[in-house]
Amino acid sequence: MSVKTKIILGIIVFIAAIVLFFYYVLHDRKKEVTDEIPYATIINKELIGVEDAILIKNKTYQYTDQYAMELRDMDNYDKTLNDYITVPKGSVYSFHKAVAIKNGNSGNTFSYLLGEVTLKNTNRKYPIIYLWGTLNSDIYQKSDDYWSFGKAPWQEEKDTKKYQNN
Repeated sequence: MSVKTKIILGIIVFIAAIVLFFYYVLHDRKKEVTDEIPYATIINKELIGVEDAILIKNKTYQYTDQYAMELRDMDNYDKTLNDYITVPKGSVYSFHKAVAIKNGNSGNTFSYLLGEVTLKNTNRKYPIIYLWGTLNSDIYQKSDDYWSFGKAPWQEEKDTKKYQNN
């Protein structure tokens, strides 16, 4: 093998190593959290909505093929866009999986519930993804990391408990 060939192969290996390094550092990390509290308390249960919500086309999250609709609280969307479906109070939510995703760029971690909603007024079912849970972390005190959860459409009041990060 000539010196020129060895140099070219060395450059290729170096570039491949750099690409793999950046992929490893910057890719999103997913972890199934279905069996962890508080998710385990709602997975595979029928949850009755106590307030209205909306469904919009899922353009944000990574489960786009199977979960075409994103569930949002009524207050978190510009309803003048008229591109949403209203989920009336009394609709039935059923989730079968919870996933925590750590964003490779920002390092923020969020959890998503995957399931379906059956609309009260039409009995029509939609596969949904719902952002529920944020990891609050302190870069100096990892032991102080905790999950907090906003009020979901099926909850009477917000869960204010801080859940330790596992």
